[in-house]
Amino acid sequence: MPTLDAMTLHEAKLALGIGGTSEDAQLARLITSVTQEAERRLGTQFVQRTVVELHEGGVRRIYPQVTPVVSVTSIVDQAANTVPATDYAVRQKKWLQHIGHFPIAYDANSIPTEWAVTYIAGWFATTEAVAADAKTELLRALATLRSVASQDPSLVSAVHVGDLSVSYSTPGSVEGAAVSNPVLDGAISALHAYRGVYL
Repeated sequence: MPTLDAMTLHEAKLALGIGGTSEDAQLARLITSVTQEAERRLGTQFVQRTVVELHEGGVRRIYPQVTPVVSVTSIVDQAANTVPATDYAVRQKKWLQHIGHFPIAYDANSIPTEWAVTYIAGWFATTEAVAADAKTELLRALATLRSVASQDPSLVSAVHVGDLSVSYSTPGSVEGAAVSNPVLDGAISALHAYRGVYL
């Protein structure tokens, strides 16, 4: 089954030496949580997927919030006006450069508004294709988080499914953060090559 995580459940279990299926549900949630928090802090996505953002017109460049930009699907406003793909190009996988200026976007009442920019961003086509260095660093963070939780399950007060976050009951942790900052600090530092330009 396709996933947007940086590693598969099978890969994580193999790396962590976990047999059986008793931990599968919690481990899957932790994998997603670690992946999402790393992506948030790096300003990127490991597995390529579609992003939709609002951007103002009247400028020469549009800076997507998630890089690297693989391709642009469309730039359209509420009045169904579009910016032709021939009028701009993706530069260095970081920004959209117009040949002149991106026009002003309008809503159905001809009031200036923003462009809905739909694009695909991320480093790898699939979870299986995510580079070994990224998986290794995120697995270290995952192993630490799992170890803390297994030694004292009361330290992890909740793992949410929706926005996927882990809440900690330990002092100094950040309520609602996907993982406590110290757990991912080393991985984020080691994965600086995957950092997005605009956070």
